[in-house]
Amino acid sequence: MSEPPPSPARRRAGLACGLGVTVVALGVSVAFMLPGDVTGGDVLATTAGIQGLPPESGAPAPAAPGLLAIAPEGVPVPDLTARGWRPVGVRQDRVHGRVATTVDFERGGRRLGYSVISGPPLDPPAMARRAARSGTLLRSFDVGGRTVVTLRRGGHTVVVSAVGVPRRALYDLAGWRAGGRVPF
Repeated sequence: MSEPPPSPARRRAGLACGLGVTVVALGVSVAFMLPGDVTGGDVLATTAGIQGLPPESGAPAPAAPGLLAIAPEGVPVPDLTARGWRPVGVRQDRVHGRVATTVDFERGGRRLGYSVISGPPLDPPAMARRAARSGTLLRSFDVGGRTVVTLRRGGHTVVVSAVGVPRRALYDLAGWRAGGRVPF
């Protein structure tokens, strides 16, 4: 003899249980998104290191006042030309399982990298300094001769770094809003 079909209440309970298991599994997968013992600081430091590599493609064109025609992860990259930094190229790299899209800028022989990192926001190293510009929290640290500034934009981590550029100038560039045209 076959069993009667489950009642509507029992089907809803089974569906709710299945959804609960799915939500827990998603939470666990996000928690373990970084491989092994890789920390957010590791991803940020590695990203800063690749900012010193040459671009893979040409500079993005201006899109609108204050913005370039590139928006990795939906995060528009500011056009720093008004601040004296000319965009010179773009590169994309895999960094500990994430994608880092970097726009390189140049000024007076100095290079600056502006990277947007895929995935949820990353925590900077515990020893990172704190600063703020235009209401945006900035964190900075030094690695491999580079001064590194991190911030969050559009739910993602942004890394701005350079060699030989004062920390304060990097803070100003990282927090620059182009009169409200750069979305945070």
